[in-house]
Formats: sequence, C-alpha cells, structure tokens
Amino acid sequence: MSECFATYAAGEGDWTFNYLLAKSLREFGGAMSALPILLLHASDLPADAARERFRALNVELAPFPRDRRGARYAFKPAAASACEREVGSGAVYWLDRHMIALGEPSGLRLPDPARFLYHPPHVSESGSPLAEPLGGAWRAAARVAGVSEAALFPMETMADGRAIRACFSAGHFAFRAEAGVMRSWDALFRELLINAEIGPFLSEGWIRTYLHQIALTLAALRELPREGIARLPKPYGYPAHLHAKIAGRGEAGEPPRAITAYYRGAAAGVPRAVAPDGFAAWLRGAVEGFRGEG
Repeated sequence: MSECFATYAAGEGDWTFNYLLAKSLREFGGAMSALPILLLHASDLPADAARERFRALNVELAPFPRDRRGARYAFKPAAASACEREVGSGAVYWLDRHMIALGEPSGLRLPDPARFLYHPPHVSESGSPLAEPLGGAWRAAARVAGVSEAALFPMETMADGRAIRACFSAGHFAFRAEAGVMRSWDALFRELLINAEIGPFLSEGWIRTYLHQIALTLAALRELPREGIARLPKPYGYPAHLHAKIAGRGEAGEPPRAITAYYRGAAAGVPRAVAPDGFAAWLRGAVEGFRGEG
C-alpha cells in the first residue's frame, strides 16, 4: 500500500482506544479519511471479536509477537517492526493507542527527502539535557548502536520546553516502510536489553521505562542521514493530559488547534482550547457506541 495509518493493541483494554482512534480518523480525517488503517495486536490477545467490530471501519488486524522478557513497552518496537514487514513499502502514519484525530492529518505526509518524521518527547525525563554531558546510559547505548554523540542534534520537549539532545517519541511518527527503521529499532532494543554495557543501568527505573525511546532515536540516526529525519508539525501529538503544564509556561498567543492528540480516555477528554467545537459530545457518543456494540 502506498500510505496507511497504523496503531496497536497490547492488552484487552486497548480495543476501546483503537476504536476511538479509527473512528476519529474516518470522521475527522478529511481527504485522508479513507486511507487503510492497520491495527497490530499482540499475538496472544484474542482478536476474533475485535476483527468483526472493526470491519465497519475498514480496519485490518495483524498480529505481532509478544515479548515476554518483562521490559516495559517492549510491545512498541515489536508492533512497529511487524507493521513494517506487513506493509513492505510506502508511507506509514503511526499513532499511539492513546491518541485521537481532530482534523485532517496531512502534516503526517513525509516531504522529500525525509524518511522518518519524529515527535519530541513530552517532558525531559527520557532525554539527555543539552546543557549537561551526555549521560552514561545514553553514551553506552550510542556506542552499542554505533552512533556518535555529535549526531544527537538539539531539540525542545513538548510540554516543559526544555532543551535536550535528540530523543524521539515512540508514540507518534511517520516512516517509509522500505527504509527499515522499525526493524532496526526492534533489533537494537533487543540488543540493548542483553548488552553488558547497558546491564548496569537497567536497575534505574527511568531506563527501563524509556529504553524503547533511546533505541528508536539511535536506530533512526543509524539508518538515515540527517536530511532523512524531520520533525512533525507542532499541532501533531498534542499532549492533552499535559495541557495545564503547557498553558502554565505562558507562551504568547492562543494554543494551536490540535490535529492529533494524546488523551487519557473519554472522562479526561481533550481541552476545548485545542479541540474542535462539539468534540467532547462526539467522544462520549463514540464510547457509548462502542460499548453498545459489545
């Protein structure tokens, strides 16, 4: 396929979020609303009932292997790698299971010569502060990946506006499947989990939480030249659950209307300041509709 949306389900509770994401793409996606949607699900997750429920939204389901080594978020590189194999070639617009579309996401389309569009992390915990020496875990992982420290270009986190070295969010990005970045991500993540240089850092909680983001960043930098990597536009990947933090930074002007957003379910919703009129009612109705079909 030449282009598609993709997301994943790692647990039974993800089906509702997957449905809301797919429905929002179909209803708010504008000229992109009819693009194929590929839903990768953990291979041990019963999917027959979900497959029937998603048929009306023209969502295709495909399995990915469950990683049983206990690493947090191991399912993300596994799902993305399976997606890349399934698609083969073409553009893939990857959205986290806890995301929603609020408008036509044309900014996800990759401009030449980009082969990967990244989104910066929401907060600075996962990245290496630009004003400090590169941390030990990042330095060791970069050595394993064969990526120089100089390749970690500067960026700013989304919610707290801090300057860090390159660190790509593992929840929202776009990629060309033929570039091989997702398979490289999965392979590097697995390698880092068992590498002797990384082992001493795995007892640190933040490393176990963010190792998948470190691996994604280094895999993209390893596989692609700098001009092959570009940033998603700011209205994409808006962290609705951190809206108060962003608003509290006091940036001039009104916040932009979000095109894609992270959220924490129908109860939390998306702030009216960044969502289209009537979206809260739409979200409640979509949840009720999904539950009514079950």
